[in-house]
Amino acid sequence: MVSKQVRRALLASQIHRQQNELELWTTLAAGNFAPRVDFPAAYSGRVYWEFNGILYPATSGEAISAPAVGGMQRAVLKGVPLSALTWLDANTSGLVGDITTLRLDRFRSKLAYLNLAFTDVSGDIASLAGLSGLVNLYLASTSVSGDISNLAGLSKLANMSLASTSVSGDISNLAGLSNLTTLRLHTTSATCGSTFTASWVGMRNFQVQNCLMSQAAVDNVIESIWDARARFIYATPALNVGGNNAAPGGNVAAPPGDGASNSDWDWDGAKYIPLTAGAMIWDLAKDVNSEDFNKWAITYTGGSI
Repeated sequence: MVSKQVRRALLASQIHRQQNELELWTTLAAGNFAPRVDFPAAYSGRVYWEFNGILYPATSGEAISAPAVGGMQRAVLKGVPLSALTWLDANTSGLVGDITTLRLDRFRSKLAYLNLAFTDVSGDIASLAGLSGLVNLYLASTSVSGDISNLAGLSKLANMSLASTSVSGDISNLAGLSNLTTLRLHTTSATCGSTFTASWVGMRNFQVQNCLMSQAAVDNVIESIWDARARFIYATPALNVGGNNAAPGGNVAAPPGDGASNSDWDWDGAKYIPLTAGAMIWDLAKDVNSEDFNKWAITYTGGSI
């Protein structure tokens, strides 16, 4: 007879294995369930997915192709600990459930790519805060929620897409993410409560349209970009702050010329200084004073330039 101590040890071992296995749930009704994971070569040949009772060998960097049958279906990745995974891509795969059940805290610092976009996953993005190695995060068109400030410590992030989700929070709290090149927060409740000196020197595409932002929030976004205009290194950066956001303050129009000033522009004797967000938009797109910064393509409520 197996002793109680042995049974406890066996149960603890089983629980440990389960806690180190990636478990996904999907309601995909047709087609193939095709998640991709990346892991070190040391695990090659002994990693597989168990899906609907069938085993599918997993190759690092390649998606499996497993027929979906509809209803609630469970997939478990076996043979590699969560802490060794560097990539998880299961977008458009019919995933359901709370992202906290992925035990993302066990992925630790090695996970660099997470894509669960266009699925039915939900949960608070605060559970992502410990993924310090994350470079690419795609959760667009999901039911996730939470304050974007919880991601302010993910200093390696280059691409963040939380568009069409229930997230909220102040964009200025992300100012320290100096590696950002793409930030998509459109169709969320994101706002911008203060101006900030953007450190996003490599920013290429900044989308915050359709966030119901006030004019003050829109102006803060525009002024923050204008303040940092000389530091952006991408040749053709783009900003979209339009949609159902308020229109920017002032007029998007050229300065009056001939050394004259108006409510949007001040002539200081040598150059024109934009006084309103509208004038800053014009300057970002036109480089009025020939400062030789990279010009922006900007869409705002009321037009584009």
